[in-house]
Amino acid sequence: PDDGGRLLSLGSAPHRDLADDCHVASAVANIECSCGCDVRRRDVEGLAWFGLDDPKAHTTDHAVPWVRSFPNVGLHILGAGSTRAYVRCGTYAFRPAHEDQLHCDVWIEGRNLAPDAGTQSYKPRGDEAGPLSAVSAHNSPHIPGVSQMPAVGRFLRARWAEGSVAELGNDEARAYGSFRVTTHESGDFRRTVTVEPGRVRIEDCASDPRPFVSCWFMPVVRPRTIRSDGSEAATVDHVGMLSGGYGLAHDLDMVCVQSEGSPVVEWEFESQAAT
Repeated sequence: PDDGGRLLSLGSAPHRDLADDCHVASAVANIECSCGCDVRRRDVEGLAWFGLDDPKAHTTDHAVPWVRSFPNVGLHILGAGSTRAYVRCGTYAFRPAHEDQLHCDVWIEGRNLAPDAGTQSYKPRGDEAGPLSAVSAHNSPHIPGVSQMPAVGRFLRARWAEGSVAELGNDEARAYGSFRVTTHESGDFRRTVTVEPGRVRIEDCASDPRPFVSCWFMPVVRPRTIRSDGSEAATVDHVGMLSGGYGLAHDLDMVCVQSEGSPVVEWEFESQAAT
């Protein structure tokens, strides 16, 4: 997964026709297609790669929390109403280029409250690979200055981090998952994600005794931070970089908290209607 050396055709439409891409994306994320496509279509080639070519696969009651897991691409989706958490966690089959294990995108009411800084392009300045492939540019827990996987080339990293899913499920009130990544440089990290309508709660912990940080790119709503004793943790604001496309970049606020002896750091994202 996650490698330009293995290109996968997800549709048979012409290059500039995005209908098939929108159709696959809406099926994977279990959302209504915004391109006017018919979600009942099953003739889009890309659906089979995600196991969604079965007509029953895309039919999910949005009123009940749900989960979808695509282990072959290291993607896990937790949903409740219009709230989504997309978690990156898995094992690599071929040449990882990004340090994005345990990265999480948060969407509430159609807004991306915590994006991937490299969504548009991982080379926003055009002349370099840039920092957007590093763990510090993802919404992932990490030890400052320590890589998930050391870079040994422009598109090659050594000592691959291994991700695994410890728990993934749902009930009538929430969708939940527990994800773990093992690194050679900084031990194990665990991220637990709980999704309810209008709210996403995330808990991070690490096995390494060194303080770790959890940071989030936040273009819309500032998340609340809670320590394991229930008190609200102090956060530090930084300015990060978000890609706007190939050769384009602009500043974006980041909010970070360091564990500082607390083994667990918790974050909570809420819709504006809930706050």
